Amino acid sequence: MPLIFGIIGSVIDGSRAVLLTSAFLGFVFNYAFCLFNPRGLAVQDMLSNTITLKMPKTENEGLWRVIRNRKQGK
Repeated sequence: MPLIFGIIGSVIDGSRAVLLTSAFLGFVFNYAFCLFNPRGLAVQDMLSNTITLKMPKTENEGLWRVIRNRKQGK
């Protein structure tokens, strides 16, 4: 979102201040959208139809073990 807001800002007015301000507003908009969205999704999550899952730490450790074993060729 900040990139899109920055491009819009640079099209409207080519100054660096407007570009940075509009990019900052893109960050603010994205995080505000997450806060007020009932499912807690960001704009890019809704556009790409993805979600972020929180896994318990024990499951993460098993996942890293599998990844390390593949890298070592076991």
